[in-house]
Amino acid sequence: AMPTLDLGWPIWFALAPACIAIRGLTSRKRLLWGLGAGFCFHMVLFRWIIFTLREMSSLHEAVGVSALVLFSLWHAVPFALFAWFAEPVRREVIKVNAGLGPLAVAATFVTAEWLVPTLFEMPFGAPLWTVSSWSSVAALTGSQGLSFMVVLLSALLAELWFLRGQWSLSVVSRH
Repeated sequence: AMPTLDLGWPIWFALAPACIAIRGLTSRKRLLWGLGAGFCFHMVLFRWIIFTLREMSSLHEAVGVSALVLFSLWHAVPFALFAWFAEPVRREVIKVNAGLGPLAVAATFVTAEWLVPTLFEMPFGAPLWTVSSWSSVAALTGSQGLSFMVVLLSALLAELWFLRGQWSLSVVSRH
């Protein structure tokens, strides 16, 4: 099968660029951006489908490619929903308490992940199963608990990115 590179650690900040990018986009562009990003992510994640259908089922490679595209499109839906809703939810929540924005983003992601049924349970926090201390957390919170923690850190990093920009602008404007 496919060898593992054991590269689970980038998951901790992988969505930070997405959290930054979607802030300035319209609703439609956020939806399309999320669908495109989720599709590309899952095309890489499910690359084994082509091999499996060809080698294990003797199906034509075109069937494997079609299955890969369909799986990737369906599994991209939570990313699309996240990108579509995260920014409006964040904006509403920070009206109540500015510090809760990252929590709102993480909750939006986990909600989108939970709402969409998938054939393979592949939550965003799944790479953490190899770390025993994090798998213990998953025993208490479920797989979405890991996703929540991962997205929360990415959302916090995105928030720091924007705060850094505001701080830099305010310092420059004083001189």
